[in-house]
Amino acid sequence: MLPAKLLSLLVAPVAAICVTVPVSAQLVPPSTGGVGELDRILQRLAEPRRVLMIGAHPDDEDTDLLSLMARGIGAEIGYLSLSRGEGGQNLIGTELGPSLGLLRSQELVSARAVDGARQFFSRAFDFGYTRSLDETNQHWPADSILKDVVRIVRRFRPHVIVSVFSGTPRDGHGQHQAAGIAARNAFQVSADANVFPELASEEGLTPWMPLKLFRSTRFDTASTSVRLPTGGLDQRVGRSFHQIAMESRSRHRSQDMGMMQPIGPSRTTFRLLENRTDVDDGFFSGINLQLSPLHRVADSLRSVLSPVDPSRIVNGLVAAFAHAVSQRDRQLLSEAIAIAAGLVMDGTVSDGEVVPGQTVQVEVSFYNAGPFTVQSTHLGVVAPDNWQHHTPEDWSANPTPLGGLVSRTIELTVPTDERLPFQPPTVTATVQLELMGQTISIDREVSYRTTEQALGEVREPLLVRPRVALEVSPDQLIWPAGSAESRSFVVTATHFGNEPYRGEIEVSADGWVVTDAQRFSFSGMGEEASFTFDVKAPSLATEASVTLKAIARGDDGVV
Repeated sequence: MLPAKLLSLLVAPVAAICVTVPVSAQLVPPSTGGVGELDRILQRLAEPRRVLMIGAHPDDEDTDLLSLMARGIGAEIGYLSLSRGEGGQNLIGTELGPSLGLLRSQELVSARAVDGARQFFSRAFDFGYTRSLDETNQHWPADSILKDVVRIVRRFRPHVIVSVFSGTPRDGHGQHQAAGIAARNAFQVSADANVFPELASEEGLTPWMPLKLFRSTRFDTASTSVRLPTGGLDQRVGRSFHQIAMESRSRHRSQDMGMMQPIGPSRTTFRLLENRTDVDDGFFSGINLQLSPLHRVADSLRSVLSPVDPSRIVNGLVAAFAHAVSQRDRQLLSEAIAIAAGLVMDGTVSDGEVVPGQTVQVEVSFYNAGPFTVQSTHLGVVAPDNWQHHTPEDWSANPTPLGGLVSRTIELTVPTDERLPFQPPTVTATVQLELMGQTISIDREVSYRTTEQALGEVREPLLVRPRVALEVSPDQLIWPAGSAESRSFVVTATHFGNEPYRGEIEVSADGWVVTDAQRFSFSGMGEEASFTFDVKAPSLATEASVTLKAIARGDDGVV
């Protein structure tokens, strides 16, 4: 089903929270990431502290702090944007409302790929600019927003929370003020098991106590208590953290955020609001690193890492992997071992856009380009549980010698009810291998690979589309109260399947009178057809906000 919101748009939170996975540059030709990436992983292993920044919109975030923490210190840091910015402007296109929210969400993901942070969202819908906190709370129920923030805190488990806003009228925008209040309240209650107990019983998220709460003082330097220099260089790329931050900031293209990248001293500033440690000064002061032997090993391996021969630290990495306990540490060590040992993998799909019921081939390849013989390898895919796997029965795992390349083709069938827009990778290629007695896994998002004469190799993510996509025009109408006049809407259907497909399109509008369903018939991919539906208001209608829905239903019963 593809609903289209018409007549008037209801400003309300969507049904569920969406959280992105850590961003990685997957849609490029395969590589290990090199020594620079290996050093970043070791740095993250050596620094276990976490920071969560909370703001209202895309582009509210302090990219200087994100860049410094993720690239300079190695701390895991995330940005929680309560909304996707649906109420903003658009410098580069015509998308507005939900379409702009999708665009700005992608801009945030792109920015995080630059500064190295993680990205989170809540259910809040950006309904546009307002100075009123009361108006904001009407559209952003405070308890629902707080629950979303607490959910992220308990899932991400930050030691430090940074609020972009103060939670007072001086924040200007009412949504900014709501974000500041939500950050403060989440700091207070996220450790209380009696607050949102269903997060534990239904989602397995246990209480978590952050230790410090800061507020950004970008616009209030008089109250600054902590200053963090961001002019230092990330030696892996030769640019300052501020320069990297400005590149990240510039990814907010729709919001006219292009920035210069000057060299020289720079800093970002904060005020300490709440402190549960014994030390007041400094950002991490009083927060014990609690370094395990694993963290100390990672720090030691950084000091001996050779850009000429990273394989020298493989023995140390494998030994650390044998004692790693947490899933995070085991995953990071697996990635580090693969880079240091010169192990490269790839996953490609036979079609970049698939529809429910379609079968595609996924080719998984593994190349041992390092100095070690891999004792055994298993190539496979990870897909949603309801996808059907067709695995060749005659394939078996074999040792992969130095310079050896192994490949495997696996068929996947997309279920008839599949819908996966803007989520983590739909299908992931995976290689399990045994090296020096330890079994590790390497994962990579499956991509569709093509060649363009002017560009060379181009990679795109695997997209699951409906067989028939619908667009309704106009997208909003104001209806005179008491009018018996009918209005017309045009539903444009686009077919994305390869095989002929027939069915009908029906339109409903919450009890309003709509003309009968109309038949469609497509023979190939990319075909379009338009259908006109007349809608008439009930005779007693005076004031209402109505959502019109258009549904394409195939003769096979698939909606």
